[in-house]
Amino acid sequence: AKTREMCVESSQKVYERLITSAKSGTSALPFTVFSVLATDESGELVDDKMRSLIRLFRPDRQGALTKLDFVKSIDTVYKELRLL
Repeated sequence: AKTREMCVESSQKVYERLITSAKSGTSALPFTVFSVLATDESGELVDDKMRSLIRLFRPDRQGALTKLDFVKSIDTVYKELRLL
């Protein structure tokens, strides 16, 4: 994204697509959606990758991620990348 506003808009759209595909029936995204990103070639969870995802997105104790928390996490990454 060229601007921070575009990044926020894009992350909101991604969240909406993820929550639609998760079919969780709640307004928060279950963190299990992201567990696919932490698997290796054989389908096993890689602990280091999972910890990194948890540190990045900070799900609540029930493993859910609100839209606001998702967007804030993406915004933090955007700001860090813009500083490089």
